[in-house]
Amino acid sequence: MKTRNGFVSNSSSSSFIIALKKNNAPCPHCGRKDPDFLDMVENSSIYNEDDNRIDTRETEETLKYIEDNEKGWVEAEEYKKIEDGLSKYKNNKEWNIINITLSNHDTTLRGTLDNMVTGGSAEIIRESEG
Repeated sequence: MKTRNGFVSNSSSSSFIIALKKNNAPCPHCGRKDPDFLDMVENSSIYNEDDNRIDTRETEETLKYIEDNEKGWVEAEEYKKIEDGLSKYKNNKEWNIINITLSNHDTTLRGTLDNMVTGGSAEIIRESEG
């Protein structure tokens, strides 16, 4: 008999509220530059039947989306975590808060996002299944 360990989900996608650095300048030491993540998401949706999509692109639009779609729909404690995560970015002109949906099968985009988080050019404020 086969058994599965770990989290199993029937969902085919995850939604993210993320903060992305606007300045995508190359590193002064090595010249490395992050890819244009939003462009990658847009181009990948052509092949993934819209499992990957950008729901909001700009901070103000995202904040309105969160107010309209998260407040009252998630538990107060979870909403407080979202507000706390947003607090350091919502008035910071160097960062953009966006809302995206990524296919759980697209390991390239998820890996790119994880690398950007590790490198300090992105932060995942909230991730939710489905």
